[in-house]
Amino acid sequence: IELSQAGKPCTLSTVINDYNRMADLAKPLQEGMTPIISYWENRDMLWLDGTGPDHQGGCNTDTEACSDTIRFSNFRVEDISNEAQPPAPPVVIPPQPREITIRLDPVDLLPAGFDPGAEITVMFQGQPLHGALVSVSGLPSAGPSNAGLQIVGVMVAVVGFLGALLIGYKQKTGDLLGADTDVRAKMQSICATLYSTVEWLMKRVWEFMQSVWKMIMDLRARCTGQQPQPSQTSWHTMIPGMGALASRLSVGPGQEAASRPASPTRFGH
Repeated sequence: IELSQAGKPCTLSTVINDYNRMADLAKPLQEGMTPIISYWENRDMLWLDGTGPDHQGGCNTDTEACSDTIRFSNFRVEDISNEAQPPAPPVVIPPQPREITIRLDPVDLLPAGFDPGAEITVMFQGQPLHGALVSVSGLPSAGPSNAGLQIVGVMVAVVGFLGALLIGYKQKTGDLLGADTDVRAKMQSICATLYSTVEWLMKRVWEFMQSVWKMIMDLRARCTGQQPQPSQTSWHTMIPGMGALASRLSVGPGQEAASRPASPTRFGH
């Protein structure tokens, strides 16, 4: 390797000769790698020192101390390992816009001041999220409330069936009840049993509906900040279609004859 001064101030050039034994370094040198060469007390190298302890100065101020060329021989090029690359910073995915939907059922549970479909904005992890209030009344929903409504539906259906059976049975068997005392007594006993069964089922439905209604009112009170109002609804008006049946069954079998006009051939008309 020959370092030469090709002008001022101290322009260097590199010439590579007879470097076959270290061919793995020849290509990097040709591509512009800068070699690092250490030297000690070589007066031909003083021009590299600038204004050092030798007081020779740089080439631009003391050209006589600088030779035209400097030849190095029997030197060694040591590999300098690359420093470990710093760990890459974690990739942070920017927040993505999210659409949220708050589902409330029934519509009465909507917070005060909001209507179904009202747009709302909430904060999530420092980012605004936009959504809408949607009622899902009439749609299938999972959870205990759905199972409870199914139970109520089955109980109401049973009550309606027994009530219709009782009323129809009384109308269709009126002639027999009026014609024969023994048959009449048996039919009155059957009617009393059916009446007691219907009344028991309807009371159980009412108790269950009261607990569900109380839960709904408590939830509404939390959403709106209002105090829950006690329900004044009776069991026969709470369930749609049960009012008529309750009025038909409000008179016991033993009191029915006294509450209607006497008729020798009709009963329950």
